[in-house]
Parts: sequence; C-alpha cells; structure tokens
Amino acid sequence: MGFLGGLFQKKKSSGDGLLDAMREKSADNPSDVKLATDIANQLKARGEFGEATEYALRAANAHREQGFTMKALAMLKQAEGWGKPSAELLNALVDTHLELKHREDARGALQKLRAFHSAAGNRTELPKIDARLAELGPGR
Repeated sequence: MGFLGGLFQKKKSSGDGLLDAMREKSADNPSDVKLATDIANQLKARGEFGEATEYALRAANAHREQGFTMKALAMLKQAEGWGKPSAELLNALVDTHLELKHREDARGALQKLRAFHSAAGNRTELPKIDARLAELGPGR
C-alpha cells in the first residue's frame, strides 16, 4: 500500500470510531435531533442509505415529539430522496402529512406505499392501504 492508501485507510478507520461514538451517544439520547441528523448525513455521505434513513426517521420522530411537524416533514422528504424508501419511512410521511392536513400529499405517499408493498408481494397490507385511501376520498 502506498502513502496515499495508508492515509485513506487511517482516515476511514478514525471516521468509523467517531461515527460509532456518535451512535452510542444517540442510543443514550434518542430525542437528540441534531445528533440523529448528523449521523444520518454522515451515513448518507458514505452511501449507507438504509441506516441513514433509520437515523432520519429518528430525527423526524424527535421533531414531531417536540412539536416541529414541518421540520419532521422536511427530514422525511429528504430521506425519501436517498434511495428506495422503506415502508416505515412512507408510513411516517403519510402520518406527518395527515397531521398537517395535507390530504393530497398523504394520498401520494399512500400510493407510493401501496406500490412498495405490491412490488414486495405483501398482499396483506394492500387492503389496509386501500381503506386509508378510501377514507381520504377522491383526489382532485
């Protein structure tokens, strides 16, 4: 390994230690929005979108608990763009949109959730989603 390879290896391993310490601190304080957001951004930068989404969800939930629903929505929308969204992320988007009385946006998120479950073969979830869509009524 050359000089640059050695530097890269050292930097990567020291970054892992910092990220691990941040994860431990976040486990002790799950309502720390800034920490969860920082971890999510670090993981996104590394290309670890699945775990980054988990921390984005944690940050969004903390925002909602603290009464900052619009900030929660912004975090969820950002995480949705990081790759294939999870069912948990889409459910959180639906709930947040409904809390804000954004019916059309909630309908769109429900349709994405329906497509997600349909593609995954989760046929048992489809009637629940269809019922929620029916509750919202016809779209525009």
